[in-house]
Amino acid sequence: MFIKNTDNAEGILTEKADTVIYYYRKQNLDFSIEKKIKQISLNGINVRVPDDKLTKIELKPTKIEETEIIITYEIIIKNEGEIKGKARISEIIPQGYEILEKDSRWQENDGMLESEIELDAGKTEKLTIKQRWLNTSENLGYKSNSVEIEKIENVPDFEDTSKGNNKSSAGIIINVNTGGKNNN
Repeated sequence: MFIKNTDNAEGILTEKADTVIYYYRKQNLDFSIEKKIKQISLNGINVRVPDDKLTKIELKPTKIEETEIIITYEIIIKNEGEIKGKARISEIIPQGYEILEKDSRWQENDGMLESEIELDAGKTEKLTIKQRWLNTSENLGYKSNSVEIEKIENVPDFEDTSKGNNKSSAGIIINVNTGGKNNN
């Protein structure tokens, strides 16, 4: 950068106070979370998952109590911003399901799972949860399984610029087959 100064055209060394103004741009902080159905096992056999956000399973009415359904969920946390931060996320296990396996970074707390994930800018982390459907006719129907970013911490203490991507859910519909092809 060149600055033209005509006050001292001869080049004589003088002392003068100059004011320099700096402009800063606040860096962007944006964490996002997405939940997907990664795998479904029906009586030990993996079934096709046509939609990783909503899947339907139909059962024979006489086989409900003999059926084992295990769902593996994948949670993807991204730091889409420009600064490092830490996100505290929580997952509420729906009624009628139990935790079978979980990633070691999850902590159980009153029917909910919590985890803290620290991510550099532009990085992604994945967590998994495996749940078992409790096989009773009272647990039939739609169950939503959701995850949420509860709090974000960072050194400059900036707010998340886009809170619309801080929640995600995936659902399973387990119904009685009323005709046609049986899944079990």
